[in-house]
Amino acid sequence: MNRILFSGLMLMSFYFGAGNLIFAPQVGVEAGSNVLSALSGFTLSAVVIPFLTLVAVTFTGDSGLSFYARVGKVFGYAFTILLVISLGPLFAIPRVANVSYDLGITPLLTDFTHSEIGIFSSFGLVYITLFFLISYALCLYGDKLVDTIGKYLSPALVIFIVALVVTYLVANNTEPSVQPTEAYAKAAFWKGAIDGYGTLDALASVIFGGIVISALRPNQATPMTVVRRNVIQAGFIACFLLGVIYFGLGYLGNNAVSAEKHSGAALLTFAATKAFGSAGNYIFAIIVFLACLTTAIGLLKAVSNYSHNIFDLFSEKGWLVIYTLSSAVISIQGLDSVIKTSVPFIYFTYPLTIALVIVTLFNKFTKERAWIYRLTALFVFPFAFADGFKYFSMFFLGSENGIDLLSSIRDYIPLGHTDFSWVVPMVVAIIIGAQFPKVPVNEILLGDKEAARRRQKQQAEDMYEDVV
Repeated sequence: MNRILFSGLMLMSFYFGAGNLIFAPQVGVEAGSNVLSALSGFTLSAVVIPFLTLVAVTFTGDSGLSFYARVGKVFGYAFTILLVISLGPLFAIPRVANVSYDLGITPLLTDFTHSEIGIFSSFGLVYITLFFLISYALCLYGDKLVDTIGKYLSPALVIFIVALVVTYLVANNTEPSVQPTEAYAKAAFWKGAIDGYGTLDALASVIFGGIVISALRPNQATPMTVVRRNVIQAGFIACFLLGVIYFGLGYLGNNAVSAEKHSGAALLTFAATKAFGSAGNYIFAIIVFLACLTTAIGLLKAVSNYSHNIFDLFSEKGWLVIYTLSSAVISIQGLDSVIKTSVPFIYFTYPLTIALVIVTLFNKFTKERAWIYRLTALFVFPFAFADGFKYFSMFFLGSENGIDLLSSIRDYIPLGHTDFSWVVPMVVAIIIGAQFPKVPVNEILLGDKEAARRRQKQQAEDMYEDVV
């Protein structure tokens, strides 16, 4: 039981990184009087869906490759590689490094120096170097990762966050002074759900699943049903803690908005100072550092393991060196550049991943109907691509509102203008796919030709017996 508890705490700290710390209070700021509905939507995409993704991975094996390969081997490899690069050095790891410096260290430096303190300064370069050296060193623990993070870093993180939220709300229990923004006034739940995308936790669940399964599977003889039960329990612990923290941070943001602070980062800094006085900045710096460090460790460990399994060019330690160095270099580009790169990717990958999670959760039914996976991906892909391209054109092609490739048909689709226009096509794909003849996923999707030949032979024998 202790192993499950510590694995759950480890997983929670892996999830709770840069975006998680900022987005929840930001939702509280913008939602105004609609804060409960908005946080419910945020929790759906930032807590419930990551948990379901973790469960889905246990049905398909122990890796993201086996999860995405149910659509096809080429799709599985391509999507997994895209995921590993993106959640690794391209933007997820650089994002946590930048946020930990901008939110945690910069406010402290302003009290001691008037020199340049941006990420390009000597202070920034020294911090990035130390941050990745510590992350790399802790990743080398390997089997001790659960003990190191689950027993020490995660509880410390939870204690600091709970202390901040409770202390501030008890001392400053006031009504929010602003109305919801236009988006939150129209559809608070769906806007909150979209903002939950930014945590990247549903995508992270695909690659974190392997780490958790390894931690909870002492040997290969352990039945997968037992491992799945343990993973579900550990995942529930992690996601329950995340949900409590998100609601706390969200209500903190909703409450502290009267201080004229209108960003998640500014609100948290303000709340820490109000709650703990002059020590507030230091306590907040500890929270930010622990949150970002544990996430960086989890991501580095996961992407190194995946790369070693997919491309056996280097050892896992060799991949760890590559990803640590490349993440450090890209981190120096700054937070704005990293975030701009990530948004189109998020809007493209999230719909496809969520749709495949939903299909996989009905594994008992869908494992014998391989075409459901392919049709689901086929029907959802155009909408996911259009959503991603809209934000790509906004950030990189100079289009003020983005170019919507499917604007002419969104009016005719339920949820068409909530960035959830892919939901109805997904349902249609599942219904159509269910009408196809039964074909196990391991045959046409995972390339098990021998299994296919056996099934075809059996079908021929059955037909012969029927004729005779």
